[in-house]
Amino acid sequence: MSQRPEGYRIPLFRIRADEEVRRAIEKVLGSGRYVLGEETEAFEREFASYIGVRRAVATSSGTSALFLILKALGIGPGDEVVVPAFTFIASVTPVLMVGARPRFVDVDYETMTLDPEAVRRAVGERTKAIIAVHLFGHPADMSPILEVAEERGIYVIEDAAEAHGAKYRGRRVGSIGHAAFFSFYPTKNVTVLGDGGMVATNDEELAERVALLRHHGQVARDDYRMLGYNMKMSEIHAAIGRVELRRLDGRNEHRRRLARIYGEEIGDLLEIPVEKPWAYHVYHIYQVKLEERDRLRGYLAERGIETGVYYSRPVNVHGAIPPEYRGLRFPVAEELTRRVLALPMSHNHTEEEIAEVCSEIKRFFGVRG
Repeated sequence: MSQRPEGYRIPLFRIRADEEVRRAIEKVLGSGRYVLGEETEAFEREFASYIGVRRAVATSSGTSALFLILKALGIGPGDEVVVPAFTFIASVTPVLMVGARPRFVDVDYETMTLDPEAVRRAVGERTKAIIAVHLFGHPADMSPILEVAEERGIYVIEDAAEAHGAKYRGRRVGSIGHAAFFSFYPTKNVTVLGDGGMVATNDEELAERVALLRHHGQVARDDYRMLGYNMKMSEIHAAIGRVELRRLDGRNEHRRRLARIYGEEIGDLLEIPVEKPWAYHVYHIYQVKLEERDRLRGYLAERGIETGVYYSRPVNVHGAIPPEYRGLRFPVAEELTRRVLALPMSHNHTEEEIAEVCSEIKRFFGVRG
């Protein structure tokens, strides 16, 4: 079974569920246990081992994972959290949900992740945490961010929702900060074919608080010790996640092969994604930059090739963000919103499809061959 947007012969993402996934689902259906059972416990252990942390706690989504981290750390009204101005809105909304104030900063043009110098300037007396987003599969530059955090005694939370398996200086993202969160949305490098998330940390106490908060603060049957929420993962989603996790490294290598084809074929025509010497990029999204973004997007659509724009505006200007932030200016983020274009990329795309996309882009630029 696969999912393909109608009208596109080469979709932006391609999502499939095969027989191994179906068997994992059937096993859960036959077990009679659908929440907080053996599959969830196994997925948490296996994910923690893969990332290289002591604990992982499965949640209902990446958004809920960040919300639970913030609550477990005691971050709330009067506190500030440093966030990038160029990211998905769910990197920011949980900060508002706990009553804290986002402190928006600009990003590095090449990596599209936090600008460490902008972070240093933004940290103040009320800053309690920095959310370092590993955007599109490329890690943020963690060393200078950690340096600022250590100097000021604040938390670093890794947003690894788009970076499953990515590495920073040889370490898997999600194992570097005080805590991290992942998303398993259908398009991600690891998916549960629905919504799902994971908190990763070496802090046992933090993990325990997150585990309590995700399930109403329950410590035992009919024993609730804190005001909690209903943000747990289902057994079916955990079972799918276990299958997908086993395949992650091979699938990331496939994405990297597709990225190399793009680089070799169209690297002279537009700005292709960078991979810094200290990074291992997993290309959740293959994002290029060019002035003629909208023209190229229309040209490819006419030829049955789907593209995307991530993102069309800085996050601080969305209507969901309080008006006081909308007048802030972030030159790099604003420039990126005018130039970025996501090309087809997934572990289910073929090398032949990517070569065809490249051929059409060459024709757009008037290049033969």
